[in-house]
Amino acid sequence: MKSWLPPYSVIRYEYGKVTVFGVAVPSEDAAAHENPRFDEAVKDIIKLVQPDIAHIHCIQSMGVGMVDICREAGVKTLVTLHDAWWICPNQFMLDENEVFREQWNTEDERSKIIARALSKIDMLLAPSKYFAELHERTLGRNVLVNKNGVTRPLGQISKRKKDVIRFGYVGGKTKIKGVHLIFGSFQEIPFPQYRTGCRGQYAQRRRAFVL
Repeated sequence: MKSWLPPYSVIRYEYGKVTVFGVAVPSEDAAAHENPRFDEAVKDIIKLVQPDIAHIHCIQSMGVGMVDICREAGVKTLVTLHDAWWICPNQFMLDENEVFREQWNTEDERSKIIARALSKIDMLLAPSKYFAELHERTLGRNVLVNKNGVTRPLGQISKRKKDVIRFGYVGGKTKIKGVHLIFGSFQEIPFPQYRTGCRGQYAQRRRAFVL
């Protein structure tokens, strides 16, 4: 991703009442699992903010060095396991044919480095029961479920009663999200009286979801 900022420069800004620090990681480091230059930025931010807890999410390109930096500063850590990046060399566990495969070789150096970092995390979270159990089988430790939520509407929304059922899907329109499985189900199962529509790459299909 191109940036007008010099590589690894840091900016600070406010979003609402939240202070945000942004680090310009160049695209050539996008797949990094270790990133010493990003570590230097993290050290400065930790020293300035002095947090009690660091909630780590998706750190592709940032690297796992931040885990040791937090521990050395006495900062408790928790990780939300949004995907399989921490336990699998293939982030979404899809093989070359885009088929899900749970068992992968994790004896490579990358996997060992990430596993050592993950073993030092104080608490692990996953957005679903399935993903929590997947990581528990791999890691041999407890993973708590913290489901993704949605913001409730500010007021009641009146619904129009019709005979037509509308289906909605919220998510990416890619195979790694499994959207093709949903579309396939609607093509195979004849749901009576339903309406569908779609935007994007699936717009040519006759049966789709409202996105």
